[in-house]
Amino acid sequence: MSTLSQELDRYLTVRRGLGFELCTDERILRRFIEYAQRVGAEYVNAEIFIGWRGSFGDASQYTWSRRLGIIRIFAHWLHGIDPRHEVPSRDLIPSRQRRNKPYIYSPAEIRAIPGASAEPAARPEGDAHLLPVEAMELFERPVRQAQNALSSRRREPRCHQRS
Repeated sequence: MSTLSQELDRYLTVRRGLGFELCTDERILRRFIEYAQRVGAEYVNAEIFIGWRGSFGDASQYTWSRRLGIIRIFAHWLHGIDPRHEVPSRDLIPSRQRRNKPYIYSPAEIRAIPGASAEPAARPEGDAHLLPVEAMELFERPVRQAQNALSSRRREPRCHQRS
């Protein structure tokens, strides 16, 4: 087993001990380490990542940005052990978070809010005739049943460590 593989196993053990599942991260990191071993790399750096990306196939820029983030965290770990490992730059794959444009209320809309909240709401069909307490009970019962079912069994990890 190579040093990179050993360090990956140790990294996953420590992070899982801290409560992280890392199923997807493990899969990505194992593929990255396999590529690094194929090309004979002893240390992680940006060139290895770029070569891995070129040999891997097509994926969106967002996917590659996410993979880079996973590799960067592992590279930080390795760099702390041996400074010959390099942390690939975050700018290697540009990515921007897409957020919805916020709606800015006008002063007139803000002034209308208290008046609108004082008006009685239209009553929907169906269980609208129930008292609020009865409606709460109706919706809370399945939640309590699910919570009881979850607490009665021990949570097993969804992914398995490689032996």
